[in-house]
Amino acid sequence: MAEKSVARRVIGSILVLITAVAMGFVGDCLYQLNDRRNRLHLNIASGDREPSRAELNNVKYFDGLARQWKMHWFVAGRYLLNSDDAMLYEVIVDDYLVGDYKKVAESEQLRSSDDYRAAHLVGVAKVRLLQAEYREEKKPAAQKKLMEKLVQRMIDDVSPYFKKAVENSPDFEFPDPNFGDRFNYDLTSDRDAAKRLIENKKPARKFILGIPQLPGDEFGDKKAPGEKGLNEETQPGAGGNSKKKS
Repeated sequence: MAEKSVARRVIGSILVLITAVAMGFVGDCLYQLNDRRNRLHLNIASGDREPSRAELNNVKYFDGLARQWKMHWFVAGRYLLNSDDAMLYEVIVDDYLVGDYKKVAESEQLRSSDDYRAAHLVGVAKVRLLQAEYREEKKPAAQKKLMEKLVQRMIDDVSPYFKKAVENSPDFEFPDPNFGDRFNYDLTSDRDAAKRLIENKKPARKFILGIPQLPGDEFGDKKAPGEKGLNEETQPGAGGNSKKKS
């Protein structure tokens, strides 16, 4: 009996030790994943492309490790990347931060996504392209003629993406999870405001462009270096995915 009692205690101690080690591993893995994601957000907000790519690789590594050990079974995916998060990170780091707005604007993944942040990115990229096209024309008379075409394209082609971002944004609460795109849609639908935006002039009302709210961010406007809210303009520079209920 004494021997069986000792054996039970030994086995119990081993099981406790194994459980403690396992829980420590799980905790460390999830901590690293969350910490790396926070670092990624800071680098993106600073517009640092290379550090952002390095941290994105780290996030993907710890996310893969967590999935390999089936951690999503008991953390309900809260700390893990979903497909929309992963897509947005890749586009922001590889295309948006290097100024490849044409690639962002033409991304089929973004354009076909129901994630409001994807629609936001497409809309912002299209605005950047219209501004660049206007700047390339140096002759005043030609600029004036071009402006009419660009304003119409803003209304017909850009505004619908901000409308989609509003329609697909999370339910309204305080703070507003998609404050920026409600203004973006109004102003890209207005001819005078669209003209000021293309000219990079300060608008009468606030306009927010830039990198959308990232997974895990509570609320805020992430901007690459040199990008500001349009109401601060030299360069325009706004940002989970549940649908807005009407």
